[in-house]
This record gives sequence, structure tokens and C-alpha cells, in this order.
Amino acid sequence: MELSRLPSVGMRRGKSFSVSLTAQELAVDQEENWLKFYVNPFAELLDKKCQSLPLCTENLETILQRNFKGVRGKGPTYDRSSENYSRIAHVGVGGFHRSHQAVYTDDLLGLTRGQHAKAKEGGKEGEKEGGEPGRPDDRWAICGVGLMVWDKKMYEALKTQDYMYTVLFRSQEGNDARVVGSILDFVFAPEDYQALFKTLADPSTRIVSLTITEKGYCQKVDGNLNMDDVNVKHDLTDLSTPRTALGMLCGALDQRRKEGRKSFTVLSCDNQPDNGHQLEKLVKQMAVLAVGEELKDWIEENTTFPNSMVVRREGGRGESFEW
Repeated sequence: MELSRLPSVGMRRGKSFSVSLTAQELAVDQEENWLKFYVNPFAELLDKKCQSLPLCTENLETILQRNFKGVRGKGPTYDRSSENYSRIAHVGVGGFHRSHQAVYTDDLLGLTRGQHAKAKEGGKEGEKEGGEPGRPDDRWAICGVGLMVWDKKMYEALKTQDYMYTVLFRSQEGNDARVVGSILDFVFAPEDYQALFKTLADPSTRIVSLTITEKGYCQKVDGNLNMDDVNVKHDLTDLSTPRTALGMLCGALDQRRKEGRKSFTVLSCDNQPDNGHQLEKLVKQMAVLAVGEELKDWIEENTTFPNSMVVRREGGRGESFEW
């Protein structure tokens, strides 16, 4: 149901909200926020005396206490310092990642260590009461990675908000506003490739996940690497400034190989058949061409590329839907 298609005839402002089945007239309090009626007519009104605040760590507590009081909503209450967590470096921080994967990670971060133990052991003995913060090996958070020049807009938007953002969940039960804090950092590669490879070489980075769409795999219709792609040609001659996710992965894995470090898991989250195996094939092909058989063999022995299937739908800002 699009908001623009809601009936407007007979709407007037009165003392209370009511519906007449015969005339289909709507009456709404004059002091009510008119847009709020479309979203949820039963939601508690926001105090008009409250001024909007930019989302950031400094304002977070005030925002949660002020705007979420009396409505369903929440924000991060866990420690957001990045040194306390194992890292998921995610390439492609778009709407899908922010509304699903980062939200699930935010859920886990909200658990205490005792709750983690209970989830792992089914509530067996050994669960700690009181909930101590988790260790880096059982607590996960995200570092966003922007590889393309157009990722700068997302990088700058998140940076001004200390990498937090708000997700609005809509259902017949109501509307939930939620501040998500699971993204703790963001590397915009075109401005700092050294920071990119430092992050990917760091032992605390244990997963590199991707939502880069089918085009980002630089794959020909026969399933092999597209050698005619201009960005692939660049990466084959210079892995230090990668323009493709394949080149970035090859450069990072080669650095780990040379430094004697363990590999990370490469997790494709794009909705295409056999995505993990397809990505593994393409990475190995680039590894041979850009570095040599030694890198391909090392990847084969040390790096996993799980298959995944993701089918979810999210709405962007200003997007309308028909229900």
C-alpha cells in the first residue's frame, strides 16, 4: 500500500481518531503528527519540544531515552571499541547488508557472555552469571569495506554517525525503530589502500564477506574470469590498488601467505547459485595469473569459500511498496 494512494476525501482534524463505516471519515487530533497517522496511528506522539539530534556516540543515550521512550525501539548498549571483537570485513555495505546481516550481528553483540555460553551449551553448567563481556574469539563485529569510488557516499554518511544508523521495521503489529551499532569501522579503499590491507591482514579479521552483486564477480557466461574487463586487467598487473573484489582477495591472501598467517573465510552472500564455489574458482584463476601457482595452492589448502543462499527484501529510503 503506497502512502500516496491512501484516501484523502473526508479527512479532517478533530479531537480524537475515529472511523465511520458509512462516510469513511477520519478525524485526527489537531496536535497529532499527520504523517505519523499513516505509519502507525496508535503510536505515542513525539514531544514537539524535542529537537532532532544527529546520530553519534555522544548523542546516543539521549536519543534512545528521548525518542524511543514508550515505543518499540532500541540501540546498542555494548562496548563498541573495535579491539574487543573478532572482525568481519564486509565488502558492499548496501541496504541488504545494513538491514539484515548487520542487524543479526547487532543482536549477538547485545548478548552477555553468559547468554553466549547458554546459547552454545544449551544452558549447561559453566554459564557465568552477571554477564561478563565476551572474548575476541566469541564476539563478532563488522568493518565495512568500500572498494569502488561510489562507495564514498556510504563511507562519509556512516562516518559522521560513528558508523551507526537506524533501521525501521514495519509490520501489522507496529513499527520498530532501531539504531544498529555492529559496524565499528569502515575502510574506503580508494583513499587508503594501506589501511585496507592492514585490516585484511590483521589476525582479528576472520571473515571477509561480500554483497557485491553478480556484476562484481567479473565472470564470463562460461563461468570463467572475464579477462576483457578493464578492472580485471588492472588488478592482474597491480594487486596493491585493487579495483575488483577478486583482486582485493588475492592481494590480502597473498600477504597472509607471505607473512605466515592463517587465512580468513571468504563468504559470498550474493544470491547466485553455488556462490562460494564460483567465487573460489574465480579467485584461484586470478591468483595464478597475478601471482602464480604457489598462491593458488596455498588458497586451496588454507581458505574456505562456503556456499550460502540469501533471499530477503529491504526497502531503501523514500521507497514505496504495495502490500
